[in-house]
Formats: sequence, C-alpha cells, structure tokens
Amino acid sequence: MKYTLSILFAFMAFQDVNAYATPKEAMIPTDHVVNLKTTPIYNQTDVIKDVTDFVEIPVLFPTLIKGEAGKVYFAYTDLQENFNSQSPKARYSITIGYTPGCFAHYCTLGSIRAELKGQMTADYTLSHEGKKTTEVEIQKVPIDLTNTVKGYYTPGFAAGSYSDPKIQWTYKDVLYTIQWATADQKDLVQMANSAIMAEISQHK
Repeated sequence: MKYTLSILFAFMAFQDVNAYATPKEAMIPTDHVVNLKTTPIYNQTDVIKDVTDFVEIPVLFPTLIKGEAGKVYFAYTDLQENFNSQSPKARYSITIGYTPGCFAHYCTLGSIRAELKGQMTADYTLSHEGKKTTEVEIQKVPIDLTNTVKGYYTPGFAAGSYSDPKIQWTYKDVLYTIQWATADQKDLVQMANSAIMAEISQHK
C-alpha cells in the first residue's frame, strides 16, 4: 500500500503557502497551521494513520521538526517494501520531502524509521592519505533523552555519498532513527524527545 498525493493539488498548496513565506530555519510544531488549515507536513496525519493501521509496533513521530518556517513539506511511505523483511509489520519508514513521492536525497528533508529488535550498526567514512584510503568509524555520541531513554547521535559524514546526521534510541524493544538533512545535535535531540513524549502522553 503506497500512499500518494495528487501532485497538482499538492503543488497548488505548496505554491500558495510559499508565495507569502519568508525563509527562516526553525523548529516547527508539526500540528501548527501554516495557512488555510495546512500543516507544515501537508499529509502527515494520513500517512501516520496508514502506518499505524499496518504495523504492530508503537509509531513514534516528532511533534517538532527542523525546517523552513512557512514552507509545506510532504510525508510518504511505502508499506509494500516491508514485505521484503521477515517481520513486515515490525518496521516502518516515513520520509519527509520537498516534493511528493520523491525518495532521492536531493528532495528529502529527513526520515523517521523504526524496527523491532533493530540493532545500531557502525558507520564509516573514508580517510585519504596520499594514495592510501582507509575506513574510519564515525563515533556515536551518547545522549540522555527524556524519560531516562538513552540515545546516540551520529554527525553527518561523507562515504560513497553524504549521510545526514541522525539520532537513534530504543523504546519498547524498537530501534527508532530520525535522520534529518538540516538538523544538528540539539535539533535532533529536541525532535527525538518530542516523539518520545508524544507516545508517552498517548498512553497515560
């Protein structure tokens, strides 16, 4: 089940909002109304519902994102890809982009991924000394997140291509990852904390 939008309708909304926008990077509440009841992530509610109805793990999504104030972004997911795994209902990925349905790096702002019993893996960049090239492991920075959750921040790095900064944590045996093009460590911590607190508040 792939969630899609009418590209014409989406771009009409996009152009309407941005005609009056002044570019400014900020932490944006994802439920904040930009214009005509359009939120910064245009179709976020529908995509999250698609994922929640399909998977059997807690669906965490940040209530704050790093983005350009006054700009509309687009959420999308392809749940059919989950069937390639042994546990299709135990993982998901939601991509936030500048263009509906585009998964390429140049039109992607970030992603929120989750996998039951997922394991953090090492990341490597390449170091060049003369004619010698060696792999260098990128050190993950331990972070204390809200509600005594331990997180790990990985700065952006270049390997075969550029990998955006990310933060990862485990909650209810699920490994969550937020990877975001315009975010630094402080931004990602805020995003992760907002996702964790939103999940906790739903189950009080």
